[in-house]
Amino acid sequence: MNPSAAAIAEAIRRTGARQVIVLPNNGNVVLAAQQAATLVDVPTVVVATRSIPQGLAAMVAFDPDRSLDENRTAMLDAAAAVKTGLVTTAVRDSVSGGVAIRQGDYLGIAEGAIVAAGSELLSIVRRLMEALIDPDASLVTVLAGAGVDDQTVEDVVSAIAAAWPELEVEAHRGGQPVYSFIFSVE
Repeated sequence: MNPSAAAIAEAIRRTGARQVIVLPNNGNVVLAAQQAATLVDVPTVVVATRSIPQGLAAMVAFDPDRSLDENRTAMLDAAAAVKTGLVTTAVRDSVSGGVAIRQGDYLGIAEGAIVAAGSELLSIVRRLMEALIDPDASLVTVLAGAGVDDQTVEDVVSAIAAAWPELEVEAHRGGQPVYSFIFSVE
């Protein structure tokens, strides 16, 4: 659910903080977050993260000893260095960007664009990684969604590690309900 500017402003007020940094983690929430920042008396900046991986990278870059503006710059730089991939399941037949999609297919989404669809998860993950991994990449973080069993997570991590042995691959339980997997490539 996308929160309103009023809901974000109320959350900012409830923090009780002297300064606030808002990470929308969704492109549809950025404008509401920016508007909310104008509705509060607390110094607030919005780091326009458009995905959970960008938000996580931005949080890692936060330093409590820096100023609000210094943190905003560092956090924006960290978020910009992250590519996001998603795997979900199609709810209906369709075509997107020339990719034929059948209900029940796995969808591989790289930076917001569907790059692969099909019934074989590891094939979709491989094609998704091919779209995300570039020569500068060094780390792939895998966030497993709710309902994804441990063996499937292990299979996905093993497939990525085997295809790109030069990369570090780590997995965590994300518990997200819509996406089977969220990938962060840095």
